[in-house]
Amino acid sequence: MEDRIVGMVMGLAVGDALGAPLEFMSERQVQIKHGRVTEMIGGGWLSLRPGDWTDDTAMMRCLLESLVEKTTFNREDVVARYLAWYHTKPPDIGNTTRAALGMLEKGIPLDEISRTAHEETGGMSAGNGTVMRCAPLAARYADDAARLIAASAADARITHWDERAASGSALLNLVLSAVLRGEQPREALAWADERIADNDLGLYNPIPDVAFVPEKDLNPSGFVVDTLTCAFWHFARGKSFEETLVDVVNKGGDTDTIGAITGALAGAHHGYGKIPPRWAKVLKDRGLLLALAKRLAKLCAGGGAASSAG
Repeated sequence: MEDRIVGMVMGLAVGDALGAPLEFMSERQVQIKHGRVTEMIGGGWLSLRPGDWTDDTAMMRCLLESLVEKTTFNREDVVARYLAWYHTKPPDIGNTTRAALGMLEKGIPLDEISRTAHEETGGMSAGNGTVMRCAPLAARYADDAARLIAASAADARITHWDERAASGSALLNLVLSAVLRGEQPREALAWADERIADNDLGLYNPIPDVAFVPEKDLNPSGFVVDTLTCAFWHFARGKSFEETLVDVVNKGGDTDTIGAITGALAGAHHGYGKIPPRWAKVLKDRGLLLALAKRLAKLCAGGGAASSAG
């Protein structure tokens, strides 16, 4: 499973970096400006260098570092790492995440920050800020669906109050866990749909069956339902890691996050060895991310104390 876990982590970062320069552009705008993007080009509204990633990978890294240090999901440690990153004043932090973490600065108790942020942002907390970061949990709890669902929901609820965000994180991680175990894309999607119904946390599958979604109906927005629909649709149909990622980022929209999630799925399916070396070699902090991914794989292979989400 090591190659799949490393592929998932590195695939997420690669998808983020490939898609980020196209963020907020329409499919037509991408075509006019770039033709068809197949390389790490850099640029975009963040003036990125080729291989630079964004908040998606930054927050995933926080969760990943916490897991390998604590060996299990530790909410307080994860929050401390998210907050430390927030203090670096990243220009690309999502509005809901910024609002929630900002509540801690105001002395709002941790258990109340997502609800308070939800209320202060007019109920806008169904964005994709949780699904972009949650993938490491899929590896840690790949063989324990109940713990995976609980940890995914607990992480999501740190910042996002809307149940569609927590449901989306749990659903995505169930799909990833099945893929890490060797399931094919469509079988993994079907298993996750069935498994998420078995919980007492109020979670459900908010995503339509992508087997019946026409391509013209895909909307690559930051709404968690749209994001996962796009990622699952391309993952279910992609023939290779490269083809899948190129197809999805050239659709425009929220390309860094949709690229990151699709990259995690395709990386878990095809393995790290199938990520194009020309993409991986220019990835920002490649060595650090690779070392963390291998530590996660080693932790998962060794079992260890994987207590429920706290």
